[in-house]
Amino acid sequence: MKAKLVRVLRFLAYPALYLACLLAFIYLCLPTATLKGRIEAEFAQRERRARGPGEATMELSIGELDTYWLTGLELEDIALTVPARAAKGGSALAAIAGDAPAGDSARPSVLKVDRVTARVRILPLFIGKLTIDFTVEAFGGTIEGHAPLGGAGDLEVELSGIQLDRIEPLKAMLEGLPLFGVVHGSLSLSPEDGSFAKATGKLEVAADDVVLGDGKAKLIGVALPAAKVGHVSIVAKAEKGQLTIEELSAHGRDFELSGTGKLRLQESWKRTTSDVFVELKFTDSYRDLDDATRGLLGKPGQKYKPAIELDPRGTFKKAKSEDDFYRFHVTGRLDRLDVQPAGALSGKKRGAMKSEKVGDGPLGGLGREKKDTPAPNMPREPRDAPRRGEERIDAARPPVTEKPSPSETAAPVPEAPEHREERAPSEPPPSEPAPDTANGSDDKGAPAPGGDG
Repeated sequence: MKAKLVRVLRFLAYPALYLACLLAFIYLCLPTATLKGRIEAEFAQRERRARGPGEATMELSIGELDTYWLTGLELEDIALTVPARAAKGGSALAAIAGDAPAGDSARPSVLKVDRVTARVRILPLFIGKLTIDFTVEAFGGTIEGHAPLGGAGDLEVELSGIQLDRIEPLKAMLEGLPLFGVVHGSLSLSPEDGSFAKATGKLEVAADDVVLGDGKAKLIGVALPAAKVGHVSIVAKAEKGQLTIEELSAHGRDFELSGTGKLRLQESWKRTTSDVFVELKFTDSYRDLDDATRGLLGKPGQKYKPAIELDPRGTFKKAKSEDDFYRFHVTGRLDRLDVQPAGALSGKKRGAMKSEKVGDGPLGGLGREKKDTPAPNMPREPRDAPRRGEERIDAARPPVTEKPSPSETAAPVPEAPEHREERAPSEPPPSEPAPDTANGSDDKGAPAPGGDG
């Protein structure tokens, strides 16, 4: 028995030694410079295929690439150059505020990442699963988690300490207006049948001490004081590939924000489509803070329109709702978002927005009102009401007749027996019928003595 075990171990020792030597050779002699160039070239090729002809593409640059532990890679000094996109109205804020100024938004923005590590888990390989553990050090914080690669498995991501002011593309979206705050949160998705387009899970992200502006950067040519947004919370739940926003809110001292909507998940995050309504408002105390805020945002209680709504190229006027919020509809793919004013769908119509929908949007037209929806405070016409130009007599009501002319008053108008409740005042009520002398009854309706009863 012992000799047989020794032969088996000797038989397994040679393949194990070969595998160990192969891994050591790959780890020590991996051409990292060639691999770095291959990753950059592959990224550029995919960008060209994904973009339209003549459209600017993103560029990836890797400073250093090296091995990490036994089955991983380490990348440092990564820079992703995002071109300035001239979409409808320019960037996101330009689509809201009007034409983009010739400032930071006209230049490409650079997304800088300090360090990325990724390695393959060894134990899941024995059951045929390929799972990647990753850690990203960027924007003053960390992003870490694990994700499946080419097979089934859950996606788990944790964010901590992400500083908003260090995300340069976000600043470009806000037309150079800085945004401060610290983000933390988590994302968990469980794909169905190996597809994230049918995934279920939850998203929870929060930002603390959020401040918009610094008192120097200008919005539509006006330098506004820093606005304290406060705590921003985003909670969403995914069911069968549809991520529904359950909470999107911020109620700070100077700024209020709320939102609702859905996202349709896809295998690629770029192809994930958005159908979200966002409304925002500066508080009355902030609008009356100084001359700049009063001139641009309007002094509380004034009757004339503020300067932000007078720009004919802007959309704040169309986004203004009846409750003084500015409401916008964010649609399209995540890499090509389109922001349009939606002030007509807010205020008193907000309640009808959720119950009456049409299926013409990316996700069934969430929040879009039907064309035949009645205006607020207008009586709703009953469903069985006749159409214009048609006449119909309801069997439950007597027909409405015109007042007879003097020549027709002489002729009595017979009355249908089923409508006695609207008998003329000159006629006796139903409870006191007229005396009938023909059948021998008295004036109270009782049979007369000697009658045939």
